[in-house]
Amino acid sequence: MRGSVFQKEKGLTDLQERFCQEYLIDLNGLQAYKRSSPEVSDATAHARAAYLLSLNTIQSRISELGKVIAQETKLTAVNVLRELSYKIFARLTDVI
Repeated sequence: MRGSVFQKEKGLTDLQERFCQEYLIDLNGLQAYKRSSPEVSDATAHARAAYLLSLNTIQSRISELGKVIAQETKLTAVNVLRELSYKIFARLTDVI
């Protein structure tokens, strides 16, 4: 989400906002923190990511950003399950 069009949430630092956006890439706190602050060690990134993920403001922002992404991509659980069921229950002759 580098160069994201998402506007920064008031009350979050630049690093916290970046962490939230990076977290949504792979839902990996350690990697999100390392992408947000590449100069830190893995141990430091792990500890700081765990701390950030424990904060209500961070959890709320991640949830908010996730909703925006879902709306923009029209990604819903129903749509995902529908597509999966098409693939799971497809007859071989349907795809050949």
